Amino acid sequence: MNTAANKIQPFITAVQNIEHPPVILQNEDLKPFLHNTLDLARELLAVIQVTNALQIAAIVRLANIYRVALYPISTGKNWGLGSRTPVMDNCVLLDTHAMNKIQEINTEFGYARIEPGVTQAQLAQALVDINAPFFIDVTGSGRDTSIIGNTLERGTAYNSLRAETLINMEVILGNGETITTGYEPGFKVANLYPYGIGPDMLGLFLQSNFGICISACIKLLPRQEFHTAFIASVNTRNELMILVDRLRELFDAKTLNCIVHIGNERRRDISLTPIIFNLLQKQKSHLNDRDKPASAEQERLILENVVRDESKGSWSAVGSIMGSKEQVATTQKILKRKLNNIAKVSFMDNKKHSLLSFIANLLSLQRKTWFLHAIQPLIGLTQGKPTDEMLRSIYWPSQNTSENWLNPDSSNSGVYFCAPLLPMNSSAIHSALTIIEQHANDLSVKPAITMNTLRGCVLECVISIDFIKSDELLKNSAHQFISDVLDSFIAAGYPPYRIDIGNMNKIFKTNKSIWPIASQLKAAFDPNNIIAPGRYSLQEIQPLK
Repeated sequence: MNTAANKIQPFITAVQNIEHPPVILQNEDLKPFLHNTLDLARELLAVIQVTNALQIAAIVRLANIYRVALYPISTGKNWGLGSRTPVMDNCVLLDTHAMNKIQEINTEFGYARIEPGVTQAQLAQALVDINAPFFIDVTGSGRDTSIIGNTLERGTAYNSLRAETLINMEVILGNGETITTGYEPGFKVANLYPYGIGPDMLGLFLQSNFGICISACIKLLPRQEFHTAFIASVNTRNELMILVDRLRELFDAKTLNCIVHIGNERRRDISLTPIIFNLLQKQKSHLNDRDKPASAEQERLILENVVRDESKGSWSAVGSIMGSKEQVATTQKILKRKLNNIAKVSFMDNKKHSLLSFIANLLSLQRKTWFLHAIQPLIGLTQGKPTDEMLRSIYWPSQNTSENWLNPDSSNSGVYFCAPLLPMNSSAIHSALTIIEQHANDLSVKPAITMNTLRGCVLECVISIDFIKSDELLKNSAHQFISDVLDSFIAAGYPPYRIDIGNMNKIFKTNKSIWPIASQLKAAFDPNNIIAPGRYSLQEIQPLK
């Protein structure tokens, strides 16, 4: 047994003796926590499942005494980047998923104070239950993903950047102290103004390992009179480059105020096709005689062709327009005028979707009906309605169904993400696609790509590779592709905006001047380096197993 394993038991005994001790898992009980979609292995010493901040504070104090590394997670669904797996070996996983209280919802100013275990679905439903005039901006990562966890990673939702909706946080530092960023709770503007007075501490706890967030206040989005999604589809790379330039101009003119998600054919096919397939499995007589497949493989091809024919483009951009009836109508006219000569532009709201679905059913337009069903969850995402349907894209490339699709960590379907940042212009698009295509050809992989507009001038280029975990050749190719692509993007001047546990050391190439200062901050906040060693910090990363 190694040194870390030897010294863990006195720490565990001490944790068991605190008032109202948490649940502690060891040995065989750790097996469910050892898997991730990357299929990277790390040694865990234990899992501690806490239910409140007092337990965390006590555990942090004991971790400092016994020099035990804690790796905090919320719901642990950071899929494609490491899930709940630590960066380094010999950590104790501090599982906060049971800290899931919605402490406050303010319907006057539109904010919510939540604990780290609060999920997208939980807060979305709570807002519906009280008929709030606000909604929670969501990601496509699943209903039961943590809002705080994604926010701390600077995740991108469908209408906003999660980090920019963050107002304040309550954090237990690695030295055991508890701080609140911004103003203290007693001040009436504490949940309205994020900066406080003096140095702004809020940003220090995003993508860092200085402390453990135990609650956060986030800004909600106001519901508007009208809310519609727009879809702009193009076929060629040249049209895509023009589309991106035109979108940037629309952001500059304040015509658009959302996140536009631009996906390639691969992203669209693996996201929408399994939704239709799943629908048809529930309908025994779902095909006309002319379309009836001879095999499951033929059925896949038919449905993929349906998605491609109905999408009318190799790249599809999806965004949302909110406001009064007049504002939405004006924005739609501007979008058509700006994009119509290079893109197929359409608009979809709930009323139009229901009408088109009714007509398609009435006229037995099966393919149109299927496609409308497939895009319904996507439209819902722009309106703050979380869904699990996008998780089907993880298993779909290799199989038709998966009983364990809601928990991809424990399935045989792997997926690996990277996310470099690009200037929002045509030359960067051309460079990025050239890099991706070169490495994809070298390793014979098929990347799915989504480019998300950030701040109207930057694109988050989300690249994913699917693979089968049990196939070493496919897995190694996927891992090599992500590593090589990241290196090439960094060398070309396009750094990542977040990083996976296997490539954490690459962040040191992005701004070498900050890491010595970050190390000094780490020493002040967490002098014994007990919080998530190696995560977004200047520290030697252990070789991958």
